[in-house]
Amino acid sequence: MTEPPPDSGPPPQGVVMQMMMAAWTSQTVSSVTRLGVPDLLQAHGALTARQLTQTHGGDARPELLERAVRACASVGVFTEDAEGRFGPTRLSEVLTESSPSSVKSFVELIGGRWWPLVGGLSQTLRAGQARPAPRAEPSDEETERFGRAMRSRRDSATRRADRPACARGFHSSAATCSPTSRRPTPMS
Repeated sequence: MTEPPPDSGPPPQGVVMQMMMAAWTSQTVSSVTRLGVPDLLQAHGALTARQLTQTHGGDARPELLERAVRACASVGVFTEDAEGRFGPTRLSEVLTESSPSSVKSFVELIGGRWWPLVGGLSQTLRAGQARPAPRAEPSDEETERFGRAMRSRRDSATRRADRPACARGFHSSAATCSPTSRRPTPMS
């Protein structure tokens, strides 16, 4: 196995710590999505955590929601201004119900019903059998939510695959590729 040169990136312990923190990030993003924060910010613009809870009906304690939304802002899901208002970004846009590229249902599912299953992986690896699911039979609502989650992933992947290879990952769905460059350019 060939290792990269020693100065070519973060130290190994930094990479591993980032991997481990991804679980917290995943759960935080999922939690604020289940609380409807991306939809509220998309609809109303930048808001404080207190405004999210008291004015717009967010079901959370404002001081705790502020910490969670700030954690999401630290990884680019939201913005935060000097007055403590959080705003939408292109990452939070795909966490909204109205986004044509929405992965909201998938994110809610991963951080919700599926989360305890992930936590039981070491037991499964030791014993060879999966940790029991929270309930044997999902409700009709959970079945529908699962269907939406799978469709959102499929639809997002299809839209991405339909774009020119050089434009994949570019924010605008209206992008073309310059014949002289591998970089996408916005269409007028």
